[in-house]
Amino acid sequence: MTLTIAQILDCKPGMEKLLQATVPAATALRIARLAQKITAEHKTAYEECLKLFERYGTRNEAGSIQVAEDRVEEFRRELEPFLATEVNVEVDRIPLAGIEQVAMTAGEIGSIEVFLLVGDTVG
Repeated sequence: MTLTIAQILDCKPGMEKLLQATVPAATALRIARLAQKITAEHKTAYEECLKLFERYGTRNEAGSIQVAEDRVEEFRRELEPFLATEVNVEVDRIPLAGIEQVAMTAGEIGSIEVFLLVGDTVG
């Protein structure tokens, strides 16, 4: 499956919800395997993204990194192609029917939609 760095970074809320859900064993196994692969990719992507923020920004007293206004355009020119970078990750998609009982917000389900099999879609 081809994913963008942005999709990998954005899937965290939905993945966290799925990892805490009580689902049938076969679905839980698929979720665990998906999470294992995505977590490794997420860690790498996050670290690279953090390097960009550190290159163009400074840490404030709270520890957050703030990109200076005069560097925002330069930062965006590098960040946007990075987020659009495609990564190949071999994962089995999760049938929506297997997680229907999991209460999720629209944002959570939207963040993992790329990993779901809906209806008769073939993975």
